[in-house]
Amino acid sequence: MVRVELARIGRRRDINALWRELGGRVGLGKQSSPSEIAERVYQWWQTQNVFLVFHDVDCMPKGYLQEFIGNFWLPLATQARETFERTHKFQLLMFLVDYEGCVGTQDTLFVEQQELSWEPKIPLKLPSISAFCDRVLIDWIETVEMEFDKLPLIEVIHKIENLAHVILENSDRGIPELAMLEICRLCECNWYEEKERWLKL
Repeated sequence: MVRVELARIGRRRDINALWRELGGRVGLGKQSSPSEIAERVYQWWQTQNVFLVFHDVDCMPKGYLQEFIGNFWLPLATQARETFERTHKFQLLMFLVDYEGCVGTQDTLFVEQQELSWEPKIPLKLPSISAFCDRVLIDWIETVEMEFDKLPLIEVIHKIENLAHVILENSDRGIPELAMLEICRLCECNWYEEKERWLKL
């Protein structure tokens, strides 16, 4: 798992900041070229699953994303595709996380539907995450209540509708990550510790 927080480096006017960061993340020198970084990732993929997660893609200056995909992902995915057809033991996935929902408007870089002609070198735009509504939360709580005899969350608030209301009120009306944070708080779990554990699975 390689995670890069682009908000920290994305607003710089030099895309070399991205290459330095990514080069360091994959264990190469800070002056590594995109092709050297892609080759390192490709070599990793020969022996293990590789997940590349770039957070805050919306913070990248205009044109950086196109250059990033063209100089890094496109050559890497093309090379991997050729190998994948012969042997496909391991996964190579890249996630570009856009918290503002503005990056996917660049239609030349993304496709919105996976058709028969789609190739993995072309990023697939996933639908935006929608907020939880009270019905979704009520259904979830009822399912959890049936599966577990004593859940701390249920003990805190007895009425399911009230519990759903509390979660919505404390999660900006159902933003998924904030809802999970509130559920963990009600269950007396540490969201940040649990999140790190889940990301390792």
